Amino acid sequence: MLDITSRKVLNSGGKMPVLGFGTYSEPPRDRVVKALHFAVDAGYRLVDTATIYQNERFIGRALSELHAPPPRDDLFITTKVWKDALRVGAVRESLEESLQNLGLDYVDLLLIHRPLTEFNLDAWHVMEDLQREGLARAIGVSNFLVKHLEALREASTTVPAVNQIELHPFFYRKELVDYCNARSIVVESYSPIALGKRLGDPRLMSIAGNREKTPSQVLIRWNLQHGWVPIPRSLSEPHIRENAAVFDFELSRAEMDEMDGWNEDFNVIGADPDEPDFR
Repeated sequence: MLDITSRKVLNSGGKMPVLGFGTYSEPPRDRVVKALHFAVDAGYRLVDTATIYQNERFIGRALSELHAPPPRDDLFITTKVWKDALRVGAVRESLEESLQNLGLDYVDLLLIHRPLTEFNLDAWHVMEDLQREGLARAIGVSNFLVKHLEALREASTTVPAVNQIELHPFFYRKELVDYCNARSIVVESYSPIALGKRLGDPRLMSIAGNREKTPSQVLIRWNLQHGWVPIPRSLSEPHIRENAAVFDFELSRAEMDEMDGWNEDFNVIGADPDEPDFR
């Protein structure tokens, strides 16, 4: 039975929680301290951050201030290397700074935040070294399309453990998801509720009403039932707890099929990570 303690086995051998807590926010970024306390209390154990979020030191502070901190092995901490570090060959330095800010000896998952075609392979080889050294338990990518993943496959025998992408029924990237599934790359979905921009969709509201659940919960459950790892984010305690309360119901096959057909290529972050303004 799937619950918030359930984990997925990565191709690197580690185990990743099936639901995560996204931490990006606009300033003031120290708000994440209180939010993370709410999240851990609600049962979240996967915490997703990135150097570009500029909140790692606050996450480190939050973890150090927990009244009843979970054992380190129960936590799954992810961070990401931003494109600027890729450009100057500072992947190792980026992780070292992240570890210092987080107050950790290692991260459970290190991702390339977005592809930067001419630098991806060099960065990936450094990340392989960091994994061998135990500074990153697993390595993966974010926002990579099939072409980027294929380039890695041709240059390395290390298969990314994870590809973190925007994914929800209104931006259902089936070809990319199928590619990852076929190669045992776990799909991690950010913005699984599309930043709330489609919560009023009548079809979604109908399913939510029938289930006595919120539209956000239905969207997160859709992700879970596909076998992906959604990482919703919120600073609000009620919403943090709402997003975790998705394990006491199940969408029917008909509902899943219906939602699979809602794709309209609506994205809130961007569709093409090779575009200069993609973040």
